[in-house]
Amino acid sequence: MAFLKILANVGLLFTVVTTLPIDGDSGNNSIATINYRLPDNVVPVHYNIELIPYIVENNFTFDGKSYITIEICRATRDLSLHMLDLMINETATSLVDSDTVIYTPIAHNYDNETEILTLPFDDELSIGIYNLTIQYVGILNNDLYGFFRTSYVNENGNKVWLAASHFEPTWARRAFPCWDEPALKATFNISIKHHRNYTAVSNMPILDQSDDEDDTMWTHFDTTPLMSTYLVAFVVSDYVQIPNEDKTLNMWCRSALARHSKFAQEIALKAREILTRYTNTTVKVPKMDHLAVPQLTAGAMENWGLIIYNENNFAYNEKKDTRHQKMRVAITAAHEMAHQWFGNVVSPRWWSHVWLNEGFASFFEEYVIDEIFKDWRIMDFFVIETQQSALQIDIARNMKPITFEVNQRKEINSLFSDSSYGKAPAILRMLQHIVTPDVFRNGIIKYLHKHQFSTASSDDLWNALQAALDESDISHNSYKLKEVMDSWLKQRHYPVVRVNRNWDTGEITLTQEHFRSKNASERVDSDKWWIPLTFATQTNPDFSNTLPTYWLRPQDKNITIEGIDPNDWIIVNVQQIGKYTLYVVKI
Repeated sequence: MAFLKILANVGLLFTVVTTLPIDGDSGNNSIATINYRLPDNVVPVHYNIELIPYIVENNFTFDGKSYITIEICRATRDLSLHMLDLMINETATSLVDSDTVIYTPIAHNYDNETEILTLPFDDELSIGIYNLTIQYVGILNNDLYGFFRTSYVNENGNKVWLAASHFEPTWARRAFPCWDEPALKATFNISIKHHRNYTAVSNMPILDQSDDEDDTMWTHFDTTPLMSTYLVAFVVSDYVQIPNEDKTLNMWCRSALARHSKFAQEIALKAREILTRYTNTTVKVPKMDHLAVPQLTAGAMENWGLIIYNENNFAYNEKKDTRHQKMRVAITAAHEMAHQWFGNVVSPRWWSHVWLNEGFASFFEEYVIDEIFKDWRIMDFFVIETQQSALQIDIARNMKPITFEVNQRKEINSLFSDSSYGKAPAILRMLQHIVTPDVFRNGIIKYLHKHQFSTASSDDLWNALQAALDESDISHNSYKLKEVMDSWLKQRHYPVVRVNRNWDTGEITLTQEHFRSKNASERVDSDKWWIPLTFATQTNPDFSNTLPTYWLRPQDKNITIEGIDPNDWIIVNVQQIGKYTLYVVKI
């Protein structure tokens, strides 16, 4: 009933109109291809977002106001932006140009399928800067997406509610109307009204606080760097803060977990130091908050300046918890810190390239943990746990490549898969061995420097690494990195390399084919890969040199290696650097 009262007070006049493009042939009832992407004639510049969450049972809602500075790049008569599960106060929507001329939309047309709100205007909107104002009401849902509610039971046995956000990949539109695509970066100022007994945190430090009515207050936050909408975050809770010495890396959790947050904090601090040194660049935000919520759909979320964890991946009790829990907390903290560079400083141009986020974060989580805990032998664990598991998963008939074209939410969600978290870091490790760790690092530094505060595609990464390789003295005349890596990135499954040895002459012949399950009856893909070949022999037992000795190329029917002593043993694929490659020796 309280929710209905709120809706009545804001005078909602929202009309939902779903329009789908239909094939022009009247005899054909099929729906034509739907365009889920926003038009490119308008880009956001800055958001001022005001939120008032009502964290009260029977009234889990929030009021919102968005003041969005936009740039119209081509003259238009309408504006299109994303929105989901929000109720707009249509009478309050306005657009103001740089000359303070006010434009009022003649309708609010919403497409349920594409989740796009279109605002048509009578007058043509010319090129320039405008300010768009939208007022709305939303629901603090309990499905853990968008702006949601969750709870815990405190030491006194009482249920305590809090509100938090989770926007990746396409849920920011559920908290505020926005241009919800990763390439459409903007700056943000967040302001939240809340009870005095609660604390609000967001991506940036607090700029100002002011008292309001009925034991409430406003918390206003500093302006963010240029960032994607999916990285915006805020939490309103009664949590305690556990700062480090200079208060640049703070842990936030319910009081009962405070003493168990220290280990994750130590890992995060060391990860920041290690990754700053490796990338030759900083995290670009003045503070990093790490906050644990009772429930989260993911293990953690890398929001810039406010990492939100599931409590299970945040707390480590040294006296009670297992070594496995210690490793899980350490890896999660390292993974999310790696995202502050890979995903936050440089974001994917479109979700097809999200492997650049998750692949790098998964790769560098291992690097960081290996630097901190040498005795864990985490890279050996990676080969067994991540790489071998990825091989097993990658044989599935419906397995997709690491990157492929996506449009709608279901397709976008499918990219957050074992390919991004398992196969992608494995091919990055392979690439590191192909070009050497020094060249790999130099390429990463170039990549981050060129695309910071912007977006990148897979080709941008290959270009940066190719430039670093070209500057090195590593022999690479026989291949280009893009050609090599695209064969691993854009094809599903993995190759089998068959090794046939002539025991009389020592000659070895190698061929490749697409992996096929023994039980599979379906057609086998004809894809071929650029496969780096390394080997060690009894005469030359060098397992440290992982530069490719030969390449098995897609166009090669086979390659033959001579000069190996027939009496020698031979091990192909040194250190298992050739990823997703199964070597079968035929005697």
